[in-house]
Amino acid sequence: MPVEGARVKPLAALAIRAANRNAFLFGAKIRTLPLPNRIGMPLFFAMEPTSDKRFDPHLAAQLLLDIAQERSLEPILKKFVERVVEETGFVVFQVWVIQRGDLCASCKYRPECADQSRCLHLVAGRGKTLPGFGKEPQPYEDLNARMPLNFGPVGEAVSSGQFKLLTAPDNQPISVAGFEWLRTEDIRECGIRPIEFRGEVLGALVSFAREHPPETVRAWGRIFADHIGAAIANVRAFDELRAAGNRLEQTNQRLERELAERKETEEKLRESEQRYRRIVDTASEGILQLDADGVIRFVDGRLGEMLGYEIQELVGRHYSENLFEEDLARLSARIAARRQGVAERYEQRFRRKDGSAVWMYVSATPIMDAENRYLGSFAMFTDVTQRRLAEDELHKYQEHLEEMVKERTEQLFEARVNVDTMTLQLAAQQEERKRIAQELHDTLLQGFTGIALKLEALSTTLPPALAKTKEQLQHALEQTDHYLGETRRSIWNLRSPTLQSTEDFSAALLKASKRVLASTAITLSFSAQGVVPKMDSALEHDLLRICEEALANVVKHARPTKVEVVLDFTAKEVQLQIQDNGCGFEPTACEVSKAGHFGLLGMKERVASRSGMLSVDSAPGRGTRLLVTIPTKGSFA
Repeated sequence: MPVEGARVKPLAALAIRAANRNAFLFGAKIRTLPLPNRIGMPLFFAMEPTSDKRFDPHLAAQLLLDIAQERSLEPILKKFVERVVEETGFVVFQVWVIQRGDLCASCKYRPECADQSRCLHLVAGRGKTLPGFGKEPQPYEDLNARMPLNFGPVGEAVSSGQFKLLTAPDNQPISVAGFEWLRTEDIRECGIRPIEFRGEVLGALVSFAREHPPETVRAWGRIFADHIGAAIANVRAFDELRAAGNRLEQTNQRLERELAERKETEEKLRESEQRYRRIVDTASEGILQLDADGVIRFVDGRLGEMLGYEIQELVGRHYSENLFEEDLARLSARIAARRQGVAERYEQRFRRKDGSAVWMYVSATPIMDAENRYLGSFAMFTDVTQRRLAEDELHKYQEHLEEMVKERTEQLFEARVNVDTMTLQLAAQQEERKRIAQELHDTLLQGFTGIALKLEALSTTLPPALAKTKEQLQHALEQTDHYLGETRRSIWNLRSPTLQSTEDFSAALLKASKRVLASTAITLSFSAQGVVPKMDSALEHDLLRICEEALANVVKHARPTKVEVVLDFTAKEVQLQIQDNGCGFEPTACEVSKAGHFGLLGMKERVASRSGMLSVDSAPGRGTRLLVTIPTKGSFA
């Protein structure tokens, strides 16, 4: 029977519809179970199979939801193969994924591998070995197993993208290349289902059975393959996003270094200019005198050194002979200006005796007689070659830097758009959770509360002759109170009423801490340091959930006599510290909490989504200290 009366996520709806459809195919009975899923509502159902080989669609629906919500594939794939082997007729189940080649040097299939850049990796495997083989690790669970893409039936199925079923005639064990253990385990059938996502084959699901399972069991194969393919693509997308963030940070650091180098170069350039100006003003620079025809009549030794000539080699030469041919066009204009009595300062490229170029700063003044007739000119020369080369280099560097700034700006804009989109999505999710909680509170909760009150009033009016009826009615009221409590807890998980009832987050955190420790003898010490700002609801929600889960873990596992909660606000970050004097534990051996609880992994994921840090300091016998640090930039309302 389909589940009605609730809105579910698209993936949950798909799992429920698939379970209803396959329940009919399997000939199984369906009964609804109040199993809370990850959005806080009893949506899922379980099948009562009519035989031991029937497949449980509730298991399938739950596995599909787990697969869709994971960012790390290893734990969910391990759980997936374990559950499949436990709950189905398959005795061995494996997940193979195409990845980069990493063990090529020692791989036994290297001669058959044409493309050693990538191959099939066994990422999860589980089986039921025959009696007498012991508990040693079996070959079908060896995660170091590799297989070429075009090798054997698995490689062929991955290359073609088509489902492949291998069966042995005469009810004998089958033989498959790459799986030498099949005959030892008496395997009689092998099914290979390619894992695809958007037309790309990512790997394969491989199942093995000692007897032929019903056809209806394979109906789920394609569904699992599609969802695992989507999960693999999702994990790779997150990996690419983290890599892009690292590249962006490296570019930013390189840009900062280049900006500092540019500033240093500019400072050196200014110092160089000042130095050369002082030389012109105070030192004896190169000096030259020309007659009215532009012939050199006087030159000092410093200018000769600049041009690579002896003094006598320069005297009597025309001034234009020391210029490059492409610069002669401007010489005529400058001589004409000098004839008009105009002094001029400029930079000019000159040709040395060896043909190389030297840049000089020229200060030229005309020489006029008493009747204002032009007699020639006098000029001082300062070598500025190094400064010009530095300017050319700086110009090239500036162009390169501007290109990098442009690229960096585009990257920052794209990142900002992505952050804004994620923020809007998170806000929309919080609003939807609030709406669902309000709808549950105003409809189901209020309605059942009214019914309970009426039944209780009715029980008090029953005559003594109906004592048995009154007892049954009282039992029904107790069950009603239990389910009302479950409904209130679901609304709590959706809405966080502690945050709704107060404007002060520190007060809300204190109230939540007291609520968790209310039924214990643990002493609570709570303090808030710094100015408590108004934060956005998403950050408040995350901090509140982290505190609740950490205190719940203290109550369940630590056995302390006191707990200290410290909320500390600074200009750049907010810190939440939870410390107890309990039994402590070994953090490296800590496992993720069971399904339905937040767990240490959940805390780390919340903190990581805020670009924060979470540290756990603990050891057996000396208590535990948990410290959460989250940047506050962009998190205050």
